[in-house]
Amino acid sequence: MVCDLLLDIFLFFAFYRLMGLFMKISIAMATYNGADYILEQLQSFICQTRLPDELVICDDGSTDETLDIVAEFSKSAPFVVKLYKNDGRLGYCQNFCNAISKSTGDIVFLSDQDDVWLEDKLWLVESEFNSKSDVMVVINNQIIADENIQDIGVTQLDRINELNLGFDWFVTGCCSAIRRPFIDVVLPIPGSFHAHDVWINKIAVMVGVRAIIDKPLQLYRRHGFNSSSSPVSDLKRPGRLKMILSYGLKDNKNEWRKRANSLRLLRERLQVISSQYSGLVCSSKTSEAIKCLGLEADSIEARINAAELPSIKRFIKIIQLWFRGGYREFNGWKSMLKDIIRP
Repeated sequence: MVCDLLLDIFLFFAFYRLMGLFMKISIAMATYNGADYILEQLQSFICQTRLPDELVICDDGSTDETLDIVAEFSKSAPFVVKLYKNDGRLGYCQNFCNAISKSTGDIVFLSDQDDVWLEDKLWLVESEFNSKSDVMVVINNQIIADENIQDIGVTQLDRINELNLGFDWFVTGCCSAIRRPFIDVVLPIPGSFHAHDVWINKIAVMVGVRAIIDKPLQLYRRHGFNSSSSPVSDLKRPGRLKMILSYGLKDNKNEWRKRANSLRLLRERLQVISSQYSGLVCSSKTSEAIKCLGLEADSIEARINAAELPSIKRFIKIIQLWFRGGYREFNGWKSMLKDIIRP
């Protein structure tokens, strides 16, 4: 009788795995000195209505109790826990790449070490993938919380809407999940690119394979030592002045050069995707994105060249650039005005 029951269970899961309705789920977590908060996040994994099949943790040289906490947790976890210790410091971007590459799931969820996931996150995101076969990346909304994981009554998408920003600003890695075939598309991430979440989400948006779940599925702990410092994640609503200071007048030529380099790296990867992975992406969107990235990179170089001129010549150059359409890729006359008054 027991054998028959076990056989029925095995056949049930085998059938659903075969039909693509029950996929293997991995959680890829990058850790570094996360002892203060990591246990709460680990415990939220075992409270999921749909448990993960494996948790892959890559540690970047923690000197606190992080490794001990993970080791103790792994003894009783109801799923496989794989812990890898990097030989040398990789930085958070490449550490996440390491964790993703070592994951074996059909869906790979990215996880920070200091958040708390709501119990239906894995199930709802898996359902989204199952209902949309052409989607390669799913990103879910999250509740912004304080250091004690207290809900402050606003989500990250609320912040984005309050500031009249587009959904392209929503690139948070800890909210993202990737379908297995797309991992080969986005990895490896170039070492000079600044953030894994921006890389993965930007590519997914540009090739038309990303979906957003409006419902918040996790608590996003803000404690002053987070890797991300974006105004859309602040505990207090950032005003227009802070946005201008963060993303406007503080911009300089070095930051622009980094941005132009990032755009060219994205463009090079899209060209590879267009030729090698055309079956996974929207070809028309990919072609248009390749064109737009090239134009934006060229426009940034033109702005850099203008900014290096003395004030009078700079003014004339910026006006000429404006009439040639050099600010179409930015915020039009607002970007032009900032370039004129920028120190």
